[in-house]
Amino acid sequence: MILVIIVLIITGTLLIVLNFNAMKKEKFTSVLNNKKEDLTDYKLEIGKVKKEFSETILELQKEIEDLKVKINLMESSNCESRSELQNKIAGEQLHIEINDELDKKDEIENKSEIKIEYNENKLNNELKTSENIKVGNNGIKVDKINRMINEGMSVDEIAEELNIGKGEVLLIKELYVK
Repeated sequence: MILVIIVLIITGTLLIVLNFNAMKKEKFTSVLNNKKEDLTDYKLEIGKVKKEFSETILELQKEIEDLKVKINLMESSNCESRSELQNKIAGEQLHIEINDELDKKDEIENKSEIKIEYNENKLNNELKTSENIKVGNNGIKVDKINRMINEGMSVDEIAEELNIGKGEVLLIKELYVK
């Protein structure tokens, strides 16, 4: 009779522990999926900005080509009169202004790329921070493994030094270190 009670208690405890672990994994998976969806939204916005810049660049390139054709026509006609000379000077000034506008556009594009990279890095850092908070005590293990990987240690060496399984090291490497 006592043996049956002990077996039931052990079985009940085992079921509780297994269900608790399963609930933890589900919670982590759902949070991870939500963060991935948020990253997708940022990638869409980045794509839209890149498309706008490429369209603007294309328009400016077309205008530059048109102006080059006009300048070549003016040069080929051997402009001798004063009005033709003034038109040629105006064309050159316009060419200079277009180049200045292109330089400004490139500068704006570089600034926007820097802002995009900053936002991506900030989002990645927030994601890593939130993952580290959720991981709790495992964060220490993750930091150690990350440091050891950066030092060039192999997965086997890390597992042996920390007394954990190779599979756990590989999992942490795939999920957290990247």
